Amino acid sequence: MDAFRDRACAWFEAHAPRRLSGGRSGGGHVSTREQELEQVAAARRFQAGMHAEGLSGVRWLREFGGQGLTLAHEMALATAAAPFDLPTGFVFSITFGMCGPTLLAHGTEQQKSRHVRQMLRGEQIWCQLFSEPGAGSDLAAIRASAVQDGDHWIVNGQKVWSSGAHYSDFGLLLARTDPKRPKHRGLTMFIVDMRSAGVTVRPLRQINGDEHFNEVFFDGVRIHQDQVVGAVNDGWRT
Repeated sequence: MDAFRDRACAWFEAHAPRRLSGGRSGGGHVSTREQELEQVAAARRFQAGMHAEGLSGVRWLREFGGQGLTLAHEMALATAAAPFDLPTGFVFSITFGMCGPTLLAHGTEQQKSRHVRQMLRGEQIWCQLFSEPGAGSDLAAIRASAVQDGDHWIVNGQKVWSSGAHYSDFGLLLARTDPKRPKHRGLTMFIVDMRSAGVTVRPLRQINGDEHFNEVFFDGVRIHQDQVVGAVNDGWRT
């Protein structure tokens, strides 16, 4: 364990700046789209380096690119990383905090093989597509619809407050697939390619000029049935 922690400390020392006094980030305010794109590119490079060093996906399964180690190793990595200002923090927070674990727990083998290793290598950034203008604190009130058409689902609707959607490659989408069921049921989770035809992302400018959050519109977006995560109409459980 000490050897793992020491190796992680040495790598962070060589590749990341230390935090300012008081633990503050030195990243500063991102004021232009060009600066944000460079920040995202830097996060991808850093994540790729972490993976090459064996420091990403510490407890994730080895067959999908993880290290297959223990909670103690994960805690040791967090301790080693704490003094440093890592560029991956905000950019990959949804990818590793929610989307990756969801795929590992509920995704098919094909979905995990296609996406999990690519997340760990920094090749895929993900966002969540849950909240809507009328469904935030009451998430079960989702109105975005997905209607089956052969081996595809046709999605229409709007999402809002989707962090990082404007630079994400994929997203986890929650849509209503059976409006006749009680509102906590009849929901299905999908993987959506953010470059799909019919997907429109509009950043929301905050009072400080940042554009971390987005509105996302779906206009007849076709999603293949093999992109359903978990069971149809059981997205609330997923």
